[in-house]
Amino acid sequence: MSKNVLEVKNLSVSFNTADGEVHAVDNLSFDLQAGEVLAIVGESGSGKSVTASSIMGLLTAGNINLRGSIKLNEFEILGAKESEIRKLRGSDIAMVFQDPLSSLNPYYKVGVQIGEAYETHHPGASKEEVRNKVIEVMKKVGIPEPEKRIDSYPHEFSGGMRQRVVIAIALINDPKVLIADEPTTALDVTVQAQILDLMRDLQKTSNTSIILITHDLGVVAEMVDRVLVMYAGRAIEINEVKDIFTSPNHPYTKGLLSAVRSLDNGVREKLDTIPGTPPSLLNIPQGCAFNPRCSYQKWVGEKCLIQKPELISVGNSFSACYLSKADIDRMNNDDKPVVS
Repeated sequence: MSKNVLEVKNLSVSFNTADGEVHAVDNLSFDLQAGEVLAIVGESGSGKSVTASSIMGLLTAGNINLRGSIKLNEFEILGAKESEIRKLRGSDIAMVFQDPLSSLNPYYKVGVQIGEAYETHHPGASKEEVRNKVIEVMKKVGIPEPEKRIDSYPHEFSGGMRQRVVIAIALINDPKVLIADEPTTALDVTVQAQILDLMRDLQKTSNTSIILITHDLGVVAEMVDRVLVMYAGRAIEINEVKDIFTSPNHPYTKGLLSAVRSLDNGVREKLDTIPGTPPSLLNIPQGCAFNPRCSYQKWVGEKCLIQKPELISVGNSFSACYLSKADIDRMNNDDKPVVS
């Protein structure tokens, strides 16, 4: 079994606001193995990006409450000094943020911005060494003519090339863990495929562990090993990617899959939707947070409305649901989509 490079245990994150306490992440636990690609999926507001920011040690405002444990190669991130986290951030763990345009400073050339990430962890490096390293990583991420493009500004790059620049910043110090938060958002399908191919190649050649945050289940089916499904700040299912699509354990996961059109039969059909909307994190329903939207709640009864289900082992996977194994099999006997 591969060694865990990242272990998150009982992580809870809340924000004190004028309207009350917002529970963004609630008792979340998962691990990431060396060389593994883990997807975190769920609707907007489920806690995916807050989880990523917590792992990166970016949540430092006074109104934030953090509890639990985040260990990166046995180093405890929660409670660590900012100076200690700075040594890890960018070198041991790095993050690709959602919008490459807003992640880059329009005033500085891309070479300066990529090089800054390297100089931070190599303060004694010469200008020539930094420039050569920048050109090397620009080649690595597939930016053509890096010797020329190193002196270009962000607005002179296309959306796909800006995304490659952001990935170059994240990779220049060869981190062991890469968090990619919606790395293909707002890109056309051709560029999306190129970015995903790039990340897959980097994972294979460098044995980098990747956490991929995405809404796109097609991307999940194509490149990840395991899937963590989040809802209302909680992990509700953790499963191997092949089992997620063939036999999901949670009704919410089933609902997400049902909203994806099948490409197999060629028949145009109405897509299923999950009724209702995600709950307010200021006022999460009692019991299972998904119960107001769950069409399978009647199989379990009032327990769903009263008691919050914990994440428990179901074979080789984990699920936070009171459905029995027979009920799960019954749920999956319905027609279900196949993501190609």
